[in-house]
Amino acid sequence: MLNKRADKLELLRIAEAVALEKSIDKELIISSMETGIAKAAKSKFGQENEIKVSINRDNGDIEIFRKLIVAENPENSNTEIKLEDAITLALSNNHNVIITKQQNEAKKQDIHLGAVGFLPTLDGSVGGNYSGSNTDLEFATDAFPDIKNQEAAQSNQSAKVTATYMIFNGGARVKSYAKLKSSMASSTE
Repeated sequence: MLNKRADKLELLRIAEAVALEKSIDKELIISSMETGIAKAAKSKFGQENEIKVSINRDNGDIEIFRKLIVAENPENSNTEIKLEDAITLALSNNHNVIITKQQNEAKKQDIHLGAVGFLPTLDGSVGGNYSGSNTDLEFATDAFPDIKNQEAAQSNQSAKVTATYMIFNGGARVKSYAKLKSSMASSTE
């Protein structure tokens, strides 16, 4: 399985080891791997597909591409695609479009009463402290026995929760909430 980082790097290490052992150019080995992966993809998805494989020489990432021709009325779905389908496919794989959609969804979720101070705010903190020591005591006289491996430990824990609620602020919260809702409505149009 070549989807893990270690496996991808192992692929590059194998190519380098074979290149050194057989005195063959490493680039030739990696190109041969790309050709082999492309042949395997063609056998799985159909020989009529035009498939290109690229192995990143630095991190071992493998990218597999299939060339499709944009046609008004596709006759072969393995080699042709409609313009509308091509646009949909390109947009669904465009990371900038995906990130923008996610940011817009996050903005919609930020429009709530708590965002403008209608709900109480809660703050919490937790702390802990532990200290331990191991002591050996030897006395100068035999009047007291020596103490070996005397252990002492101290542990402290604390927790704090604070709730704050503003009762009245001159109507600013109502205005802020209305402004937030209108700004979101205008940004989604």
